[in-house]
Amino acid sequence: MLIQSMKMPMATAQTQAAASLCLQHINQVATDYANLPSSPASLLHKAIKHIGDTKHKNAAIWVINQNSVTGQQETAWPIWFNSQETYEKPLFYFVNTPLIEQLSALETETNHKGIFLNCIDTGESYLPKGVYPWFPLKLASMENWLAYDIANAQEAAAIAQQALTQLYLNGNKLLVYMALHSVHQTTEPLSEDEARAAFKGMYPLSRSVPKIDIQLCGAGKSLERVKLAAQLLKTQWGIESAVWSCPSYTRLAFDAKQQFASSHLNHCLGNAKVPVIAVTDYSHHIAKQIKPFIPRGFMALGSDSIDKNGIIYPSANWITLCALKQLYEANQISVAMYEEAIEKLTY
Repeated sequence: MLIQSMKMPMATAQTQAAASLCLQHINQVATDYANLPSSPASLLHKAIKHIGDTKHKNAAIWVINQNSVTGQQETAWPIWFNSQETYEKPLFYFVNTPLIEQLSALETETNHKGIFLNCIDTGESYLPKGVYPWFPLKLASMENWLAYDIANAQEAAAIAQQALTQLYLNGNKLLVYMALHSVHQTTEPLSEDEARAAFKGMYPLSRSVPKIDIQLCGAGKSLERVKLAAQLLKTQWGIESAVWSCPSYTRLAFDAKQQFASSHLNHCLGNAKVPVIAVTDYSHHIAKQIKPFIPRGFMALGSDSIDKNGIIYPSANWITLCALKQLYEANQISVAMYEEAIEKLTY
């Protein structure tokens, strides 16, 4: 009887060469402004296809697609059993699933390391962001997974590059999950500092102003509505907001639990004395993970915050009204202003 032994690949200098090649190609796609894909899903699909189409000795990658795209692996098992190469390659695993169980099954298949890109939110679905409500909650509790809800194409490029650096240049054994969507938006590229901050969970969008009245945090597609709410607050009521993109409330909460004083969340929001609104298109419980570390007015908004009979994502008007409610309860605006806002924003 023939018994096939299972040999996992090892990290070598070739691993770093492959990762460096990936970083170069993602950067090329992300900085080709004349042909820049404007959604997270389209940018990463183009960047990874660009990498796969480039032949380079000792610098290959694995791209696995559950939809069996021509030239790609449907499953990772043939990699471990059939490949004669002993060095570790960067792994991009495209999935299109509403089920958290599939991610759990892929942990062993991929040797507990890789970048997982879920494109389920690129189509129509009766589920919040295309996944079952318990999907993000379960994912938040899974050890060694870093989960990100991507807002735009440039954020996708930045976090993918940070993930490659951490996994295949620095050698950390992690599973990085990125929820992608196909909404087209025009954004500026992230600086190196912003990219590192995004990978830690949040980074600032708004410029500093002399006085901040409220902090607004948004993740994924909700970020555009958060930005619009900040404009409404300023133009209609003269209220200044600090706006943050928060691709990972889960990572922010996890790091704050380990050591709050030195956490990225404390670095970003610890000194502020104003209320915080945290918005997600998942259940509000995902954004609420950071509440224990916000010692002042806090409100989490999600797809379950308004109408439990259907998916109604937090609108810009609703975010604005909730921000004014927090300010009213903190005695920072008058009852007359709050009542005026209710009349204007409720319809």
